[in-house]
Amino acid sequence: MKLLFSSWRGGVVDNRGKSEESWEECKEGDLPAAFGPGEPYDVVDMAYNYSRALRQSSCGRCFPCRIGTSVMENIICKIADGRGKEADLEELTALCGSIIDNSKCGIGQLGPKPIVDSVLHFKDDYMGYITGAKKRSGDFRYPYKMTAPCTVACPTGMDIPKYIEHIKDADYAGSLATIRQASPMASTLGRACFHPCENNCRRANVEAPLQICKLKRVAWDWEDQHAARQPDNPKMHSREEKVAVIGGGPSGLSCSYYLALEGYKVTVFEKLDVFRV
Repeated sequence: MKLLFSSWRGGVVDNRGKSEESWEECKEGDLPAAFGPGEPYDVVDMAYNYSRALRQSSCGRCFPCRIGTSVMENIICKIADGRGKEADLEELTALCGSIIDNSKCGIGQLGPKPIVDSVLHFKDDYMGYITGAKKRSGDFRYPYKMTAPCTVACPTGMDIPKYIEHIKDADYAGSLATIRQASPMASTLGRACFHPCENNCRRANVEAPLQICKLKRVAWDWEDQHAARQPDNPKMHSREEKVAVIGGGPSGLSCSYYLALEGYKVTVFEKLDVFRV
């Protein structure tokens, strides 16, 4: 993939000032088509929009992330509005470092890094606003994607940090609801998944990866062993169409599950008379 600029996992690809034919390839990352090249941009305006999205994504449970991201947004807003000073850039960088070092989860630990890199690699853009040479137009579009390395590695794209957070709070129903958004097979995946997520768990940088696979099993086993209310399906049989699914394997059952959630009447045809999970 060829990008104008990329800062990812400590590697920097900077193609500014080069002809597009000579751009260096960005080997890391897999971005959706919405992130294609060619759209106009303003780094400071983009940093402001990103900081606002980051602040809204914070769960607010730890002070450094809850307050720090709000202050970060205010500093960048002040710069973008032409009220900033060069000292604000040092304050912004120091603030980001404090949020990264003291936050409890990946949003605070990873989220401010793009702001730090924007100040480091695009300082002239910030100075343009500080000196009054540039003004924000607000006419740019900035699609963004926030994720975690474990989620990226998961074939289903499961929101792993969210369902683990639910388990930490003993909200097993909430954890299963999150898991089931990506796969209905928490019981099987909690026992037989090859868990590429664990090879990409950032906790390995500290001691060892979390047992992400087994945590799915914890959530499902809790529901299985308690008188838990099964999830409602408000669209059940709301459509007239009937769907036949051949085979009761993982793909067939998953297909049937999500079709049923959309109101289709599904029949599974399976060779064996017993499902073995």
